[in-house]
Amino acid sequence: MPGVRVNFGLKGSSITLGPRGSSINFGKRGGHQNLDLPGGFSFRSKLSGSRAQKPKPVEESVSVKMKLQLLPSGEIGTANNGAVVPISKATIKALKSQMNDTIITFLNTNCDELNEDLSEAINVHLGTPNPKLSITFAEQILEIDRPPKFQPRKPNFFQWIVPSFARKLKEFNLMKQKESEHAFQEWQNKLKEFDNKQEARRKLFLRRNEMIGDSEAFLEDHLQSLPWARETLISFTLSEDGSHLSLDVDLPELEDMPTEQTTVSQT
Repeated sequence: MPGVRVNFGLKGSSITLGPRGSSINFGKRGGHQNLDLPGGFSFRSKLSGSRAQKPKPVEESVSVKMKLQLLPSGEIGTANNGAVVPISKATIKALKSQMNDTIITFLNTNCDELNEDLSEAINVHLGTPNPKLSITFAEQILEIDRPPKFQPRKPNFFQWIVPSFARKLKEFNLMKQKESEHAFQEWQNKLKEFDNKQEARRKLFLRRNEMIGDSEAFLEDHLQSLPWARETLISFTLSEDGSHLSLDVDLPELEDMPTEQTTVSQT
């Protein structure tokens, strides 16, 4: 029959329909479409409806995302409806069995942060500046990196020759480009807001000796920017001529000060 070829081989027989360069082949592995392309390339794809292979058994698993947090009691907790609650012992055991190194790293990192916080609270008096030193304006640094510029993904061979693949790539690049532009615009807005606040602080610093009101605003801004290790209440009074300052710092009570360092249990 014209256009029909029967092929015989050691592994079985197959039937080919159509001329060379554009044909369909049916064999024991199902149907395949063969297409020769300019430049010596060929394309082969499996037809839908071919004999399906038996699905391999897949073990059922559940993926759960959670943000861990170390509680003051030493327990590991996670956020639940806005509150942080301890994780059950069974969950902790399962986490250790699957990602023990990650849990240990998490605990060590949190212990280091707690101990550093403890050291700052105990030695807060050591950071008191010398009142005889002249005051200088301290530049603040915006701790937000500029977002990287998006580089469009280049098409591969199939995305060059298959229109549907090329269209999906174009849509992907367009979506990522818009996301990149939005992130850059947000960064610019934050940078502008930061620069405006920085300039306002600079002007306030330069005017601090001109008027009592400016001096009070300068002191309030400076005291609020200090990194206190614990919640600390501060109040101050400036004399009318600006020559004397009365400062009241309400430090934590002695019994509320931490006395022990945090360590990770080996069990």
